[in-house]
Amino acid sequence: MRRRARRLVLATLVALVVVPFSQQGAAAGGGFSFYGSGDGHGIGMSQWGAYGLAQMGWSHGQILKHFYRGTAV
Repeated sequence: MRRRARRLVLATLVALVVVPFSQQGAAAGGGFSFYGSGDGHGIGMSQWGAYGLAQMGWSHGQILKHFYRGTAV
């Protein structure tokens, strides 16, 4: 029981010391932005999108041209 209590006290002390420093560092860094959509990065071919287009009868060439505009297939 004493070992568990010591670990709890140690973890609490570490949290009290580490958390304020990590929050100060994040606030001082400036801003940044993420771009994307859904769960991915929003660049390139979506597997589910390609699958859906194939189910609608699109050819592989049409699908590739759709996702990678401005390129030659």
